[in-house]
Amino acid sequence: IKMPPKVLKRVYWTNEDLGILANLRAMNVPLEDCGKYLSKSLNSCGGAIFHYDLYEVIAKKKESLIKAVLNAKTS
Repeated sequence: IKMPPKVLKRVYWTNEDLGILANLRAMNVPLEDCGKYLSKSLNSCGGAIFHYDLYEVIAKKKESLIKAVLNAKTS
């Protein structure tokens, strides 16, 4: 007996969700935890980073956070 393929529900990403994901990853939050906060799977979070090419956005946010911490230290 051949079983019909399982149809997965499509997960849509809003700009707000993508921004939150980028911010969380800039803080080195694991993908599993990002998924919990956004009610999405680990694989969906990783896929969104790849699909929307968020690597540079995450790197810039991470650099900005580091500079903010260093500036606060010298104040």
